[in-house]
Amino acid sequence: MMTPKYLVCPGYVTSQNDGDTHFVGARELMELYRVNPELCVIREWGDHRAYPKELIRLAPQRSGNYDL
Repeated sequence: MMTPKYLVCPGYVTSQNDGDTHFVGARELMELYRVNPELCVIREWGDHRAYPKELIRLAPQRSGNYDL
């Protein structure tokens, strides 16, 4: 197993383009950010545990920009 590098935080976002609210799931976030799922820890919806601060947080973006 590889050492995790990313914390994937699925959730809701209101789109800047159409003003609609969308849920963006973990798999979709990994695809949007173009990261290897093996390097990810998925934070489940409603999970409030503390995660290592060195993990790069991947969350839905209102702007639609998913560049790292």
